[in-house]
Amino acid sequence: MRTLPLLVAILALVLAGCGETTDIVGTVKAGTLPPYTTKPIGKAFDAAFPGGTWTGSTSGMGEGEMVAQFRSTGTAEALEASGVPAIDRKDCIDNTQRPCRIPVSFQFTLSPDTRSITLALVEAPKPMRSGEQLNALLAFVYR
Repeated sequence: MRTLPLLVAILALVLAGCGETTDIVGTVKAGTLPPYTTKPIGKAFDAAFPGGTWTGSTSGMGEGEMVAQFRSTGTAEALEASGVPAIDRKDCIDNTQRPCRIPVSFQFTLSPDTRSITLALVEAPKPMRSGEQLNALLAFVYR
């Protein structure tokens, strides 16, 4: 009979960890960035940068910040042709100048109620927060 309290305690710990979880990547990919378009984020970014990878994470404990990250590569030539200002060729992967492939990374935050998505960080290949280059890059994604 001494094992019953132990089993109950183990079961309680297991069930405590089974709370509702959010599919961070799925929610972000299905969501939209209204100032730019109503096209789903996942479709736009996967089409603009084929072969990219999506990851999701939560920072901290409990109600931590939910983050989805999209990483891929693009060519400087394609981005520049779409209006992105000149990209420094020293950022080309493996120093290959043509085509000049550069790493791109987009970080999205998901609100705790999962109803709003914010584009928190863009690196292509350097961080962009606002301005002409970011607007041109997002126009490339949502073309």
